[in-house]
Amino acid sequence: MKETLGLRIRLARTRRGIKQAELADLIGVSRNAMSLIEKGTSDPAFSRVQRIAEVLKTSLDYLGGKKDEDSEMKPATAA
Repeated sequence: MKETLGLRIRLARTRRGIKQAELADLIGVSRNAMSLIEKGTSDPAFSRVQRIAEVLKTSLDYLGGKKDEDSEMKPATAA
């Protein structure tokens, strides 16, 4: 199954233990709007996706499907 923007947002959000309503508050949208974004029935403006990436501490490349790994969730390697 192809991962959509909404699914990647949901995955990054849940990996960080953030509730949908909390993310909605942090980016300035209603919980319903956040739900529609995650379901893929609403396409957020690019500026909104940028804010989501900032809040979730992930990359736009991950959210947009250009990278398969959520870089912030990779374990740190010893130097």
